[in-house]
Amino acid sequence: MALCLPPFYNFDQTCRRIAAMAQRITNASVTVSLAPSGKGLNGLHVGRFDALLTLGAVSHPSVDCVPVGAVPLGVFMAKDHPCVARDEVRLDDLKTYPVLTSEGFELFNDVVVSTYRKRGVDIACSPMTSQEIDRFLRERLGLVLAVGIPALGGMLPGATMRLMRPEDGLPIAICLVTAKGAKRPEYRALEGTLASGLKALAGEAFE
Repeated sequence: MALCLPPFYNFDQTCRRIAAMAQRITNASVTVSLAPSGKGLNGLHVGRFDALLTLGAVSHPSVDCVPVGAVPLGVFMAKDHPCVARDEVRLDDLKTYPVLTSEGFELFNDVVVSTYRKRGVDIACSPMTSQEIDRFLRERLGLVLAVGIPALGGMLPGATMRLMRPEDGLPIAICLVTAKGAKRPEYRALEGTLASGLKALAGEAFE
């Protein structure tokens, strides 16, 4: 199985926890590795991976994509940003400060950008180096939209994360993805258990 995310602090530990939980559910040997969405999909099609765990839905005729949970939208900011004083970020904050999407989250960035632009937020999607992002956060008091999982805070050293206020936020789907018609019995057990409403695998692993 592949976890389709960019590298983050202690990602190897997260992969081991996901593998252990999946193994308990399926009673089969499970390994989990980190892979960007593009490499994950390629690995799925060539048989390297039996399944992908993604943040954001995959819409393609060659795969089956089943939502099994959701995580909130998070916002990275400098540690001295005015929004740090509150527990949650509001829509008005996104309209007040410059906003950037996170690289490596292609599966949901398009939905986030489309949704918030309709709400009057000007979001930039231009790739930046780590130094440019650091200046964006510190000098421009910028905000970077990402998955609201605290463990991913290590992606932007020196930054802190706050969640979007629920009424202003956008849930991000956690999905299990397989090649069309290639679901092994063990995978069906995993998919069925999670889709039946038990605690989402990724949400538990990232705590």
